[in-house]
Amino acid sequence: MFGIKDIKLATSALAILNILVLVSPAEIAQAGAPGPVSGPAVAPAPSATPPYENDKPVIQGDQFVIGGSFTLGSGKVLNGDLTVLGGMVTLAENSRVEGNLTLLGGSADINGIVTHDLTVLGGMAHLRSTAHIEGREFVLGGYVTRDPGAVISGQSTQSTAPPFSWLSPFSDASPIRLLWNFVGNVFSTLASVVLLTLLAVATAALFPVNLECISRTVQKQWLVSGSTGLVAVFLVPMAMVVLAITICLIPAALAILVAWVLAMLGGWSACARLLGERLAIGFKATNWTAVGQTALGAVVLAVLGALPLIGWLIGLLAVAIGMGALLLTIAGTRPLTWSPVSATQPPPPGFPESHTQP
Repeated sequence: MFGIKDIKLATSALAILNILVLVSPAEIAQAGAPGPVSGPAVAPAPSATPPYENDKPVIQGDQFVIGGSFTLGSGKVLNGDLTVLGGMVTLAENSRVEGNLTLLGGSADINGIVTHDLTVLGGMAHLRSTAHIEGREFVLGGYVTRDPGAVISGQSTQSTAPPFSWLSPFSDASPIRLLWNFVGNVFSTLASVVLLTLLAVATAALFPVNLECISRTVQKQWLVSGSTGLVAVFLVPMAMVVLAITICLIPAALAILVAWVLAMLGGWSACARLLGERLAIGFKATNWTAVGQTALGAVVLAVLGALPLIGWLIGLLAVAIGMGALLLTIAGTRPLTWSPVSATQPPPPGFPESHTQP
């Protein structure tokens, strides 16, 4: 028979067994840790969230935003440069970018801290009252708005202001600043003319047959091409906005954006090709190659597009007519054979002649 001592030993064994079964290994490992254990501890599962440093989430490496959006939440740190190309960026309050912030045609709503430089090239940035740019500010072709309380520790350089400190006593209406603005506008125009000319020459050299087909369509069917191009110029951006609203269709919107820009460039180059050909004939320069004619037409067309008041209209017409011809010929792969029937054309065989006479 079992005695009292045996019963006590059995009870102790059952208690130990119960502990081993019900208590998880994680609880046993945490038994020596300070502080009470409120419940069963579960080993942390691998996560895709950024690593934590000093109790703040840290995103390691440079970030590139192309046509999308990026938000750096409150308390988060980006350890790298942030570059935005046609996208939107929001830096929440108490966020921090440990690098440069560069906007290329994009927009930024800044409530946090940027430890290096802020560069705005053709974009827009809004510095809220809690924003702090610890580096320099450089703006070219864009603009930056500041709320009261926003701080820029470094030097601020605007595209319309001379980057020389000894000119700072002069007002915006001073002759020196006006002369500087004029010189800056001239150089900016020259840079755009050179860039557009190089792109048109590259298009003529890489796709000579396609560009010839598009330019011939512009010559013969400029009205139909212009109507088609105007519809494409204004409706395609609306379609891209509709696609971008749905997150899963953002890649499709980006693909359409790239195709849209390339189509405008190709159409503009076709108009430059046709204009250069006409100018070469007028100058009796019959030995010019297609690339040379395109270069001549591109320079003239780019200069006309830079004229005040009417330059934008000239550029829009060139893009619309050329883009329409590009679409009608499927990027210059199929000549456009359709033409409207004129009232002066003879009636087809077998058709009563009286039907064509008033």
